[in-house]
Amino acid sequence: TRDPEALAVFDALEQARCEAIGATAMRGVAANLDSVLEERCTRLGLSDITKREQAKMADAL
Repeated sequence: TRDPEALAVFDALEQARCEAIGATAMRGVAANLDSVLEERCTRLGLSDITKREQAKMADAL
């Protein structure tokens, strides 16, 4: 069977890879992605994390 956490981590890394390629290839995309990432991190409270157990690995990536 497949580990759901491992799949979520893989998906998060693949998303980051695709966004990095897009940000490099297309002007204006980097700022949009930065805004989306900042909003998501704020919504999930990722800036307040001090211990591993406080967030899913895929979210922290």
